[in-house]
Amino acid sequence: MVTQISTSDAWEAAYMLLEGVNLDEIEGMQTNGRIICRMILSGENITKLQLTYLNGEAKAGILEMRSMLGQVNAWLYAARKKSKSQQQEKAQGGNTSKRGGL
Repeated sequence: MVTQISTSDAWEAAYMLLEGVNLDEIEGMQTNGRIICRMILSGENITKLQLTYLNGEAKAGILEMRSMLGQVNAWLYAARKKSKSQQQEKAQGGNTSKRGGL
């Protein structure tokens, strides 16, 4: 059975991705003036993988984990940047043109 979980923990996401789960979406939301990104992951046995991670029993190759963590951090950076620009656009009334939309 395919299940979904969400996390903002880049290490947890990297471990899950190395174990073969899917990254379905990254959502950026503003919390206390900061943009927090939440990753939506899905896959078979994802709940078991999450428990393994949270119990400190997860095992992964160091080089693979380092590489995946770098990729996850790049995705999170891009999502934060996109979310920030969308919020700025919304604050400006959706008008990003300097000439008032002309």
